[in-house]
Amino acid sequence: MKRILLVLMSLISVFFIVWGVKAKTPINRPSNLEEEQETAWYDNRYTAPKAAEEWYLDPEIPLNYIPVPGEDELYMVVDDSGNIIGYRHRIKQADGSWVWEDVNPDIPENYEKVEGLENVYKVTDEEGKTSYVMYVRNSDDTFCFVPVDKNGIPLDDGKDADKITDEYVHVDGNVYAVYNDENVKMGYRERVKQSDGSYVWKVCDEPEVDKTVGNGLGSLSDQKENQANNDIETSETPEKTQNKDGTYTVTEKNTSTETKNGYIYTYQTTVYKTYDKNGKLINTKKEGPYEVGKRKSSENANVDKSQIANTLSGELSRVSAKVSFNTSKANEILSKLNAERKSQGLSILKMNQNSEVYQLACIRAGDMAIYDHAASVSPMYGTLAELIARYHCTTVNPSENIWKASAKSASQIHTRFQANEDSRKIRMSKYKEVGIAVVEMNGQTYVAEIYLN
Repeated sequence: MKRILLVLMSLISVFFIVWGVKAKTPINRPSNLEEEQETAWYDNRYTAPKAAEEWYLDPEIPLNYIPVPGEDELYMVVDDSGNIIGYRHRIKQADGSWVWEDVNPDIPENYEKVEGLENVYKVTDEEGKTSYVMYVRNSDDTFCFVPVDKNGIPLDDGKDADKITDEYVHVDGNVYAVYNDENVKMGYRERVKQSDGSYVWKVCDEPEVDKTVGNGLGSLSDQKENQANNDIETSETPEKTQNKDGTYTVTEKNTSTETKNGYIYTYQTTVYKTYDKNGKLINTKKEGPYEVGKRKSSENANVDKSQIANTLSGELSRVSAKVSFNTSKANEILSKLNAERKSQGLSILKMNQNSEVYQLACIRAGDMAIYDHAASVSPMYGTLAELIARYHCTTVNPSENIWKASAKSASQIHTRFQANEDSRKIRMSKYKEVGIAVVEMNGQTYVAEIYLN
């Protein structure tokens, strides 16, 4: 009897162990995850590697200044088309400031812009051997040069992916972020299964799970409560001061936030830029970032969602009563965007002020201005997908770029979006229609670009 009881208890123990394991394995388990993983699929979280300090660009370095590889504080100056128009060198002073100076153009001109390709350059070494690289400046101001072919396609596209090496970090589904040896993000790759059962890497866009929908600047969405997240930088209105020697100084106060351990920390960085009488940058100095605020992340904007109109046009009318839209600046951004798309052989984007996509963009920009934010989740409407669903808009694969900053021209807005890898991919995708809205309020510029098919 005792033996039977022992056997019965053993069988019961095995039963509960088996079902305990089975309960942690969902039915819809992601298909890309291989059985050799040491951790359960639900414990896998995307965590970006930390790059070394030398691969970060100071925020005072203009977006059109590209570091010259192998040189110390030497930068190529490019125009709106990416053509190199000069070289500048910055020298650090005893007080921590930087002096900018033009460099004699006897520097070997081994970098040549490839026409029709965004940020792609032909490189010729001392022996006359040529190669191609694509310049990438990420939203966290890290930068790198990605090896590509003459068509601008990264060299690892189509390469063997049976074994996932350390430079590929899982993000979501079959998509991985790829990093170079310096832990700088070079882009995203999809692990694609072939007909013979093998896997290869294919270049792809940033997945939605890793994208703060709407900012276009690569911020991570909240995946862990205690995981630190950095929000987009915003700026106060720059102050211009005329100096006695004929130069002038522009003071910019930039703030950024970091969500960590249930709190939102606010930091401030002050940048001083001094220009000569012709508007050429000659000196920069940065102070900070310094912590200037801390609050619980659970605090939400004080909104009354009952005010939301039942129709899209009705909601636009309600929002329009509180803000004004700079349509001329929006049209200028569209013109620059279409010129860039045309140069890359892409179709021209249409913008109709009566369309759903344009109305959505206006509502999005207006909401940002009213509640002074640039977050992927609106305090009034939620995510872009939720806003679209609310008004039953007919769309496929919606995307969004948003930006909040101090007063910016159309050219500056266009340059900012084009300089960032994630927003540029959205702008250069095969969309047919766009809505662009700009609201200027309290010294801030709020920009929303929405793309729908």
